[in-house]
Amino acid sequence: IIDTVKILLLECLIDGYANNSKSILDIIALFLLHLPPRKYSTVRSILEKGANRAIEVAFGKNEDFDEHLTSADNIVEGAIDIFLACFMGLCQKMPSSPALKSMTGQILGGTIESSDWLTGNSSHQ
Repeated sequence: IIDTVKILLLECLIDGYANNSKSILDIIALFLLHLPPRKYSTVRSILEKGANRAIEVAFGKNEDFDEHLTSADNIVEGAIDIFLACFMGLCQKMPSSPALKSMTGQILGGTIESSDWLTGNSSHQ
């Protein structure tokens, strides 16, 4: 089951974020619900990499969106959903994971930069 979740999170085609994100979220939720503590260290890396890949897809850093297959908005929304599932899984099952600190820094840093850009404040750059 761990290998299946790994494939879903790390090898998901870009259209999968738009077309299958709700199913992937259900699978991740059930998977984490029944995950034995002895497997946390193995799964921590998968969730961290899955969250990072979802961020890359959401910000279009990984692949170009193919407008003919699905809309970019649906891809971004699905990628954000998958990021949140991975992030929440880490929060619930492994709250002391160093990955959480790193991801939180990325999220907050990106939020501050976006806010500064929108308001025209460039003092943080």
